[in-house]
Amino acid sequence: RKVVIGRDTRISGVWIGQVLGNAISAHGGQVTSIDVMTTPAVSFFCRSDEFDVGLMISASHNAPQDNGIKIFSSQGSKLSDEEEQKIEQAVIQDDSESPFFDINGTNLEQITACQIEWANRYIDFLCAGLSAEALEGVKIVLDCAYGAAYRIAPMLFGKLGAEVVTINSEPNGHNINDKCGSLHPEQMVETVLNSNASFGVAFDGDSHRAIFCDEDGNLLDGDHILFILSRHLSESGQMHSGCLVTTVMANAGLEVALAKKDIRLVRTRVGDRYVAEEMLRGSHDLGGEPSGHIIFKSQSFSGDGIFSALKVAQIVKERGSLKN
Repeated sequence: RKVVIGRDTRISGVWIGQVLGNAISAHGGQVTSIDVMTTPAVSFFCRSDEFDVGLMISASHNAPQDNGIKIFSSQGSKLSDEEEQKIEQAVIQDDSESPFFDINGTNLEQITACQIEWANRYIDFLCAGLSAEALEGVKIVLDCAYGAAYRIAPMLFGKLGAEVVTINSEPNGHNINDKCGSLHPEQMVETVLNSNASFGVAFDGDSHRAIFCDEDGNLLDGDHILFILSRHLSESGQMHSGCLVTTVMANAGLEVALAKKDIRLVRTRVGDRYVAEEMLRGSHDLGGEPSGHIIFKSQSFSGDGIFSALKVAQIVKERGSLKN
């Protein structure tokens, strides 16, 4: 089996990655480690490189001391509830002792040419078909949350000609999501106002979701962004089913606003997995959650904060403002 392993910037991810890699190799698996990478990038490489499974070591928006493992299929989708329950039961029944690991003195990251190659491949995928001047004149504040987006996001937007102001982009293994990022966007808002930026975006630790603000510092959660994106896709003829998929947590105001644009809304259980499943069932082009998970069928069935920010930036470039 071919397995790709990525991680966010938590110091414990180094150890977890080593244990996973050694165990998989010992059982005959072929391991490819791409080290610090976003969750949607791991999902992408599962699909594009024909890996049998993808493992992302991350606790997303949680505190630095937390960690976990996200599992993706060869199609880049999350496992079903039943598959996850089987894995959880196997872990619970395993009475073997975990290897000891002391994180003190652990090197967070040694950037290699190989890692840069993976990052560049993902950036090329995200901006395929766009020119080097695609975002010229757009000024963006990127709050990277000391997480997995810290290298990819500035490289992407800089490549497309945007003026980029980056904050919280120097991870040390212990500061991911610490008073920053999607759960703490105050610094992002302040930076947008102080730098006269076009808009700001705050990612979470593994960059699978994002929270935005406009040029006046007004926060825009997933509901706001889903309306902006739905309107844009509908007006440009890219919302073929005429329907947005979201969860039961979405504000009723979103449904009312969409109805005025002749766009229907379908609700699912809470969780981006269920949004993706409904999008697949109904062949819908766009889905997401108030928390900032945004899923584009044309791109993948995994939320991607950086790709969402790219689409928002294109709308700002076209309309001049998120308020228009």
